[in-house]
Amino acid sequence: MRFTPRTLLPALLFPLLLAGCGREGLDAPGADCDAGGTSCAGVCVDTATDKANCGMCGNACPMGQSCAGGKCSGACAVGLTDCGAGCVSVQSDPKNCGACKNACAAFKVCSAGKCGDQCAAPLLNCAGACVDVRSDGRHCGGCGVVCAPGQQCLGGMCRGGLCPQGFGDCNGNPNDGCETDLRSNARNCGACGAECVGGTCTNGQCGPQMTCTVGLTRCGVQCVDLATNPENCGVCGAVCGVTRECVGGQCLCGKGLSSCNGACVDILSNPGHCGGCGIACAGNQLCSLGKCTVQCAPGLTACKLACVNLQSDSLHCGACGTACGGGTGCVNGKCACPGGQIACGLSCINPLSDPKNCGACGIACPNGQVCSAGKCFLQCGGGQVNCNNACVSLADDPKNCGQCGVNCTGGTVCKGGLCNCLVGQTRCFGVCTDLTSDPLHCGDCNKACAAPTNVCSKSACTLVCVAPLTNCSNACVDLKTNSKNCGVCGVSCANGGTCTAGVCVCPIGQVACNGVCSDLKIDSKNCGMCGVACQQGHACVGGVCQGGCGLGLTQCNMACVNLLTDNFNCGQCNVFCNNGRTCQNGACACPQGLSQCFNFCVNLTNNPQFCGGCMTRCPNGAQCINSQCMCPVGQSLCQGGMFNQQFCTNLKTSPTNCGMCGNFCQFNEVCSNGACKMTCDQGLANCARRCVDLNSDQQNCGFCNSDCSAGSTCQKGMCACPLGTKLCAGFCVDNLTNASHCGGCNMACPQGKTCQKGVCA
Repeated sequence: MRFTPRTLLPALLFPLLLAGCGREGLDAPGADCDAGGTSCAGVCVDTATDKANCGMCGNACPMGQSCAGGKCSGACAVGLTDCGAGCVSVQSDPKNCGACKNACAAFKVCSAGKCGDQCAAPLLNCAGACVDVRSDGRHCGGCGVVCAPGQQCLGGMCRGGLCPQGFGDCNGNPNDGCETDLRSNARNCGACGAECVGGTCTNGQCGPQMTCTVGLTRCGVQCVDLATNPENCGVCGAVCGVTRECVGGQCLCGKGLSSCNGACVDILSNPGHCGGCGIACAGNQLCSLGKCTVQCAPGLTACKLACVNLQSDSLHCGACGTACGGGTGCVNGKCACPGGQIACGLSCINPLSDPKNCGACGIACPNGQVCSAGKCFLQCGGGQVNCNNACVSLADDPKNCGQCGVNCTGGTVCKGGLCNCLVGQTRCFGVCTDLTSDPLHCGDCNKACAAPTNVCSKSACTLVCVAPLTNCSNACVDLKTNSKNCGVCGVSCANGGTCTAGVCVCPIGQVACNGVCSDLKIDSKNCGMCGVACQQGHACVGGVCQGGCGLGLTQCNMACVNLLTDNFNCGQCNVFCNNGRTCQNGACACPQGLSQCFNFCVNLTNNPQFCGGCMTRCPNGAQCINSQCMCPVGQSLCQGGMFNQQFCTNLKTSPTNCGMCGNFCQFNEVCSNGACKMTCDQGLANCARRCVDLNSDQQNCGFCNSDCSAGSTCQKGMCACPLGTKLCAGFCVDNLTNASHCGGCNMACPQGKTCQKGVCA
């Protein structure tokens, strides 16, 4: 506190008064407080979260509001909990560790919601709170280093700058940046804190009240679905941010990201969670494809300590620290809107159906009208449905698939009212991928290629692509047939198109109508030829608009179908048989030999997720053999980890379970033949502190990190399939009985048929 004496006497008396009265009544920000603390009336508080001193000493929040980022608001930000005195992180707050009012003892710290003696790497102790200085906006790069409004903490550095026009940082939380749209937010209309009481906010100006249809909620001038809207998730103004999606009214981690200590991270590149939550790389090591290393794999770039693909990473698009927002994704190193959408301001919209931008940006439909095919109308027609004043087809609209507000994500397309991956792709962690060529999911969703075999070719990790395949971003693809790299790398065939001889074409029997593949025989919007739409109540049969369907057929979504066998209309219209089921006599059922578990068709005899029963899941690393969970030969069942789960491990080589479950070796020790030692025994190699025999170890066959494919075994340092089986798509299979590889690799039997002695029957 600065003191300017007016006379000599007060100057002499002041230290005595201070010593006699203690610190009561004096506000000395930062005096005698730990990093990030402020002294208010002699008590150290965090003005960023304290409801009685929000932003500054003595500034109390009104009843029912919380303090987040030094400002009063109606709800806590994502990842924070209201514990009476303010919004705090129960993962790191020593006064509310794991739960509100659960205070850690003196000299203890709060790490991952538990009180302990020290913070787990790479977290640092900042006033008793264990924080990740690589991502925490209030401790960015070090304790007490606070990022400015509108900035984010990425890799221990504050990035970004002032908020763009029309947006503001109204919750004071630098981790979610400029989260508030000042043009439409009724609580912050034109400026933070400027609330429209009983009205709406339009272009930063308060206006009269409006009403929304059933199922939607008014947030500013928008009627939104709080269950799916990322800018109003669960409640108005709750912004999920660039790394999260709104699912069921909750902000969940987006595609390809995992939740670690309340933060959404990419475990393939995050050095603090490399390969899994809490697995931190040491020193200046990089995280490349989920493993700590000294250099990035080919095709990846080091952004701080994370190895990322600048061509596709939404947090580092084209250059380190350049993050995509507003619904855009990173395509070929540039932030772009999904197919069929355009950028209007900071958001991606569909000009064919958006009532605020109908036909082009800024063209709003009059109140009560809807936007259909880029023009404003009083009502929808042609089999379309009004979804939030937009005319859409629920059968194929990617943002309203099957019902209003259902958004197809992760590369899925809307067909028959359901979101599914294209043929030949598999959904891995919510994202559609090609297991035959994706180096991050090569042959299996959980298998990433790492140096030196960092290229994925025909579902197997290899050094180089085998002709006639071409390396496109470490994926070995055939430019003549690959729909994502057709003719040249990066050219993608959209809207159901396929790649034939290096050119994007529609499937056999379909033609391109305005960039969308259509079957002119049944498409009511393009019946017989492009642009010829059947009138309401009529269907397209054989390329001709008709008022009814033939014998044995039923009209569904303007198409005549057989309800007994149609997988998209089984038993009745819009009933889709998915997850391996087929339509049999008007009912969705699993093929012979498979059982239905939670709407999926699975083999209970060999599926580790459903082993012997729908509720039986094998421990991590265990196999399902004849409907029983069994650890591989040489491994034992242990229990532990963050969630105290069971898992299979080799007690002879595991540095965290060496000789017996829970026996941890020191950091500078290795586990050799079940004992913690300084070096490996003769004949064994050190692979990540595990002493293994490279001639027989499944995960380190021939050299470290060389993992044998599913079903194959390590024999004399080389992966080989058991007698009577063959390696197909990364798995050892029996070509005499496997329906996906019947008689040879990739020779799949049609639906409803099985493989018997190498022949589909």
